[in-house]
Amino acid sequence: MLLRTLQRSASAAAICALAGAVRAQVAPGLYELLPPPGAPVFNLVVTGVSADGRWAIGYHSSFPTRVGVRWPLTGPNAFVAQPLHNPAGWSNITPTAISGDGGTVFGAGRAPGQSFGTAFKWTAAGFTSLGTAGTPRDCSSSGGLVLIDNDSDAGSLWNAATSSVVRWMPQGFTPSGMDALGGNIVGGRSAYPYLAARETSGGGIEELCSLVGCGTSNSYTRPSSSAMSADGSTWAGVIRQVGTGYGGYDASLFFYRNGVLTTVPNACGVASEPELAAVSANGDVAVGTMFFCGPTSYTAFYYEPASGMRSLHDVLTSSGVNVSGWDSLNVAHGVSANGSVVIGSGERPGPVYNVPFVAVVPLPCDPIDFNGDALFPDVQDIADFLSVFAGGVCAGQQPGDTPCNSDIDFNNDSLLPDAADIGSLIRVFGGGPC
Repeated sequence: MLLRTLQRSASAAAICALAGAVRAQVAPGLYELLPPPGAPVFNLVVTGVSADGRWAIGYHSSFPTRVGVRWPLTGPNAFVAQPLHNPAGWSNITPTAISGDGGTVFGAGRAPGQSFGTAFKWTAAGFTSLGTAGTPRDCSSSGGLVLIDNDSDAGSLWNAATSSVVRWMPQGFTPSGMDALGGNIVGGRSAYPYLAARETSGGGIEELCSLVGCGTSNSYTRPSSSAMSADGSTWAGVIRQVGTGYGGYDASLFFYRNGVLTTVPNACGVASEPELAAVSANGDVAVGTMFFCGPTSYTAFYYEPASGMRSLHDVLTSSGVNVSGWDSLNVAHGVSANGSVVIGSGERPGPVYNVPFVAVVPLPCDPIDFNGDALFPDVQDIADFLSVFAGGVCAGQQPGDTPCNSDIDFNNDSLLPDAADIGSLIRVFGGGPC
């Protein structure tokens, strides 16, 4: 009966949309990232993941040079590295930042005749030198802007299309992250006491302590851990307070939103020292590494508000993901916009250490009251979802109802329009899993 009702409710437009909407996606699981065909599995490092969770970047060391690679995370060649072929005379290509759709990669390499690293941009059309020394730390979602840090303490935001400086960072400030438009840039002081700080519009440095009033017992350290969510709402990092932990400090995560500071206790206790790597687009999910923790003394962590800070291993196993074949998940380097795709390195049985991985954490589905009429389970919600999916409106809306949900990414996999969302909606409607 339900299927017949759905068939009657689905418009022809929705069915046509479905025909062209099916796209491959990364299923929940834990996957090893493999080297280019024919290359050894040693010296393989992953450094970043695209916001849409469909590409990862890193490098493969093959003495005497380093080859940049990009991994597709979907499709027939998923998880197999594709070399970013070095332009003539370049060496030691190290990708460090990637655009939202994975089409633009930034990094550093050694240009012909140079003994230092030069920032570059890569697209399918090839390499472009940005004409400056330094290492890209972050980029805008479109790939049009890139944040560069260099050894001369002169960080800068660049226009990647014109290879020109948009603005220089204040002296004494090491940039590490920015929002999707480059308006909010965070990092820390590059000299003692290395406090977390952000760039101000007037070209100055604003320390977090000056905003929240740390007092004499607290310090905000690890400027390399300072991260900014893509939507600009959340500044995250590590807070140290005087205590009994490592080095005489107890370390926790901090989240600074709308003038309010929230701290999250370290899941490994006071003896551990966390380092934040990245946050999701809205700042709700954070990933990184807990040092002095776990079987190898460091463990990848995953934070989200409902469950707090946990090891990535525990998050995956509690979600039903099979992690057999992995001795440990040691480090997390990046996370996709929706917080589901995490890249990092771990250990598997055998001679290879620091094996790169991509972990896909199952995310909960949206509520099934799609049209906001407070009636559920209700077939009208499915009919309205199909209508919005095809570009229409919620026919089930009544005066006084909560506005119809326009988010058709029901299963929160960042792929839309996507037939899997309809399948997930029907399963949840019937009392099944997302």
